[in-house]
Amino acid sequence: MKKVSLKKAIEIVFPGATDIKINKMYYECSGFFNVGDQVYYISSPDVRFRDINSLTLGMMYRTAKDRKDYIGGTNQWDFNQKLQEKGYMLSGVPHKTC
Repeated sequence: MKKVSLKKAIEIVFPGATDIKINKMYYECSGFFNVGDQVYYISSPDVRFRDINSLTLGMMYRTAKDRKDYIGGTNQWDFNQKLQEKGYMLSGVPHKTC
């Protein structure tokens, strides 16, 4: 599988994603992006405790009202599965992935 950054992964899983802004931390990252008029929040696991490419508890995303909505819609855990179905996986630890 080809390794890609989180920004590129979002573009692969959500074609047409725009205004992708990712906050980098050392062990994790999170941010927001838009698909049309819908805002989404995305967050990585803390890689000290979970594999960033895990199919069950890897990347989490959900809908959001705006870019300050950190509680938003229902958590979705299928991001990595969708990415891997297209032949890609996230590269490295978050500070390198984001």
